[in-house]
Amino acid sequence: SQICTNTNGSYTCGCNDGYYLDFDSVTCNDTDECIDGNVTCNDTNECSDETHNCSQICTNTIGSYTCECNDGYYLDFDNVTCNDTDECSDETHNCSQICNNTIGSYTCGCNDV
Repeated sequence: SQICTNTNGSYTCGCNDGYYLDFDSVTCNDTDECIDGNVTCNDTNECSDETHNCSQICTNTIGSYTCECNDGYYLDFDNVTCNDTDECSDETHNCSQICNNTIGSYTCGCNDV
Protein backbone atom coordinates (compact mmCIF):
# COMPACT_ATOMS: atom_id res chain seq x y z
CA SER A 1 0.00 0.00 0.00
CA GLN A 2 3.04 2.28 0.26
CA ILE A 3 4.85 3.96 -2.63
CA CYS A 4 8.23 5.54 -1.87
CA THR A 5 10.36 7.40 -4.39
CA ASN A 6 14.05 8.22 -4.08
CA THR A 7 14.91 11.89 -4.33
CA ASN A 8 18.32 13.55 -4.26
CA GLY A 9 19.56 12.79 -0.72
CA SER A 10 16.15 11.73 0.60
CA TYR A 11 12.84 10.09 -0.36
CA THR A 12 9.12 10.84 -0.45
CA CYS A 13 6.27 8.47 0.23
CA GLY A 14 2.70 8.23 -0.95
CA CYS A 15 -0.05 5.65 -0.79
CA ASN A 16 -2.03 3.49 -3.19
CA ASP A 17 -5.73 4.17 -3.77
CA GLY A 18 -7.80 3.39 -0.70
CA TYR A 19 -5.06 4.47 1.73
CA TYR A 20 -3.92 7.81 3.18
CA LEU A 21 -0.48 8.93 4.37
CA ASP A 22 -0.21 9.20 8.16
CA PHE A 23 1.31 12.17 10.02
CA ASP A 24 4.71 10.44 10.06
CA SER A 25 4.78 10.79 6.24
CA VAL A 26 5.73 7.11 5.94
CA THR A 27 2.82 4.96 7.14
CA CYS A 28 -0.20 4.27 4.92
CA ASN A 29 -3.54 3.78 6.66
CA ASP A 30 -6.71 2.32 5.22
CA THR A 31 -9.28 4.92 4.17
CA ASP A 32 -12.72 4.02 5.56
CA GLU A 33 -14.91 4.93 2.61
CA CYS A 34 -17.98 3.85 4.60
CA ILE A 35 -17.51 6.43 7.37
CA ASP A 36 -19.32 9.04 5.25
CA GLY A 37 -23.08 8.57 5.75
CA ASN A 38 -23.66 9.30 2.05
CA VAL A 39 -21.83 6.18 0.94
CA THR A 40 -23.21 2.65 1.04
CA CYS A 41 -20.64 -0.11 1.04
CA ASN A 42 -21.70 -3.56 -0.10
CA ASP A 43 -19.73 -6.76 0.04
CA THR A 44 -18.35 -8.00 -3.27
CA ASN A 45 -18.86 -11.73 -3.69
CA GLU A 46 -15.54 -12.69 -5.28
CA CYS A 47 -16.73 -16.30 -5.51
CA SER A 48 -19.80 -15.66 -7.64
CA ASP A 49 -18.18 -12.99 -9.84
CA GLU A 50 -15.11 -15.25 -10.28
CA THR A 51 -12.51 -12.64 -9.24
CA HIS A 52 -11.03 -15.07 -6.67
CA ASN A 53 -7.95 -17.19 -7.36
CA CYS A 54 -8.93 -20.35 -5.44
CA SER A 55 -7.96 -23.51 -7.26
CA GLN A 56 -11.01 -25.46 -5.99
CA ILE A 57 -13.58 -24.13 -3.48
CA CYS A 58 -14.25 -20.44 -2.79
CA THR A 59 -16.24 -19.28 0.25
CA ASN A 60 -17.33 -15.66 0.36
CA THR A 61 -16.72 -13.71 3.60
CA ILE A 62 -17.54 -10.09 4.44
CA GLY A 63 -14.93 -8.05 2.59
CA SER A 64 -12.98 -11.01 1.28
CA TYR A 65 -13.08 -14.78 0.63
CA THR A 66 -11.38 -17.98 1.75
CA CYS A 67 -10.25 -20.98 -0.27
CA GLU A 68 -10.86 -24.61 0.62
CA CYS A 69 -10.05 -27.93 -0.99
CA ASN A 70 -12.03 -31.02 -1.94
CA ASP A 71 -11.46 -34.25 -0.03
CA GLY A 72 -8.12 -35.77 -0.95
CA TYR A 73 -6.40 -32.38 -1.29
CA TYR A 74 -4.78 -29.91 1.13
CA LEU A 75 -4.48 -26.13 0.97
CA ASP A 76 -0.96 -24.96 0.16
CA PHE A 77 0.89 -22.21 2.07
CA ASP A 78 -0.35 -19.61 -0.45
CA ASN A 79 -3.92 -20.28 0.83
CA VAL A 80 -5.28 -20.61 -2.74
CA THR A 81 -3.66 -23.71 -4.29
CA CYS A 82 -4.93 -27.22 -3.59
CA ASN A 83 -2.40 -30.04 -3.76
CA ASP A 84 -3.00 -33.78 -3.83
CA THR A 85 -2.77 -35.47 -0.43
CA ASP A 86 -0.63 -38.60 -0.63
CA GLU A 87 -2.66 -40.77 1.72
CA CYS A 88 -0.20 -43.63 1.23
CA SER A 89 2.87 -41.67 2.34
CA ASP A 90 1.19 -39.93 5.27
CA GLU A 91 -0.50 -43.22 6.27
CA THR A 92 -4.07 -41.86 6.42
CA HIS A 93 -5.33 -44.68 4.16
CA ASN A 94 -7.19 -47.74 5.37
CA CYS A 95 -5.51 -50.30 3.12
CA SER A 96 -4.47 -53.55 4.78
CA GLN A 97 -1.70 -54.38 2.26
CA ILE A 98 -0.81 -52.13 -0.69
CA CYS A 99 -1.76 -48.48 -1.05
CA ASN A 100 -1.58 -46.72 -4.44
CA ASN A 101 -1.90 -42.94 -4.40
CA THR A 102 -4.12 -41.42 -7.09
CA ILE A 103 -4.93 -37.77 -7.78
CA GLY A 104 -7.37 -36.77 -5.01
CA SER A 105 -7.65 -40.26 -3.55
CA TYR A 106 -6.00 -43.67 -3.33
CA THR A 107 -6.70 -47.32 -4.15
CA CYS A 108 -5.87 -50.46 -2.21
CA GLY A 109 -4.31 -53.62 -3.59
CA CYS A 110 -3.19 -57.02 -2.43
CA ASN A 111 0.27 -58.49 -2.13
CA ASP A 112 1.20 -61.18 -4.64
CA VAL A 113 1.06 -64.64 -3.08
